[in-house]
Amino acid sequence: NPDYALLRVDSPIPNIRDDPKGWFHHWDEDNSDSLDNSEIARAIIKTLRLQQTISMTEMMSFLENIATLFDPNGDGTVSLEEFLLEDGLAETVVAYLPEEGNDDNDIDDDSTPDEEKL
Repeated sequence: NPDYALLRVDSPIPNIRDDPKGWFHHWDEDNSDSLDNSEIARAIIKTLRLQQTISMTEMMSFLENIATLFDPNGDGTVSLEEFLLEDGLAETVVAYLPEEGNDDNDIDDDSTPDEEKL
């Protein structure tokens, strides 16, 4: 649906940590309730800010090699249910996100109050 695609371009990418379903639907460009390899590649490249380090072709090749990890039923796409599985694509993307120091929702487990550092 072209109108849906235009809305997606103008809307901010949902934070996958806070809204994994929103993130999934943002990248589901054909509104099929599943992500194909090109949608996944684009989503990962944009979310992890890999534009400078990997090409779309390289990402597609990588995804083809690991497809069975995130597509347990083997239909060639990742459904929302598969996306949200434990150790699924959502958790994997989050695991590779850099820590966001100015995001109030992130907790730095290694931080200690100044008094305790003395």
